[in-house]
Amino acid sequence: MNTQKPTQRCQLFFRETGETFGDNKVHSFGGIFEAPKGAYDAQAVYQVAPQRGRDGGLSGFVVLPDKIPFENIKTPWGYSPLHDPQSASSVDYLLTSPIWPLSQVFNLGALQLRKIDIPSADPENEVFGIFGILAASDITPDYDSISVFEGPHEYAGFMDLQGRLGHEVLPERNIPPMVEHMRGDNFSALWRKPLWGFSDEPYMIPSFACEEEVNAWKEIAKRLASGDAPEDIPEEIWKWRSAGQTDEVFVAALTYLHEQYPDHIDTAYVPKTAAQSEEIEQRMSEAISHVLSSPRM
Repeated sequence: MNTQKPTQRCQLFFRETGETFGDNKVHSFGGIFEAPKGAYDAQAVYQVAPQRGRDGGLSGFVVLPDKIPFENIKTPWGYSPLHDPQSASSVDYLLTSPIWPLSQVFNLGALQLRKIDIPSADPENEVFGIFGILAASDITPDYDSISVFEGPHEYAGFMDLQGRLGHEVLPERNIPPMVEHMRGDNFSALWRKPLWGFSDEPYMIPSFACEEEVNAWKEIAKRLASGDAPEDIPEEIWKWRSAGQTDEVFVAALTYLHEQYPDHIDTAYVPKTAAQSEEIEQRMSEAISHVLSSPRM
């Protein structure tokens, strides 16, 4: 009989925001979270109780068991961005929205989860993208590394700091100094870097968009690449378009990619290993070079 408790673990990057909430300094964080299947609700917000280490850093935390459903999360003026699939998939928008259940006095954090399809270390676990806010007066997280936490999955189970990804944990993983690596990037760029996962190969996660949104993006891309004008695309699909999707150079590059690599659009929004990500970047570079050297450009 296996009496070992199920394990949960996460990899987190922290960024200083320069903002305060009452007496507390505000930090944003993001990464991945692995937990037993069905243990967490991706349609809820969870609060986090952090623990200060002897060095003043974050030595661990507890994800508090009482979840707050999305329908109960609202801004002070009564609007919930989590009701809109497009804003609910925008990490940068959500991290700056006044929707996080924090304390102005006590150290407290809050997080959200988005299911992602990458391998887990434990076959009984599932993996989520994770992001949120930590408000603390006397805790300074490690901003220059990806911190790894692990602990048993149980009621108010504590997750201890295991060390830094690429150093004490999975030392073979090439993790650059994160302050410089993220310089100039918005927060959502974090997951588009092939850094993540507890398996042998690191992954990048291109988007947290819902299935409906991703399917619309792919349909728009295929129609534009096939020569359809925007006005020919049904509004129920076109409303999901992303910024820059109708840019002339982008459409020309997309058309080239669709012709040369028929699988490109269908695989554009799925997680990829570092090798797969590098192949996509090479394809994009090839397409842009082709377009810019074209006489029509």
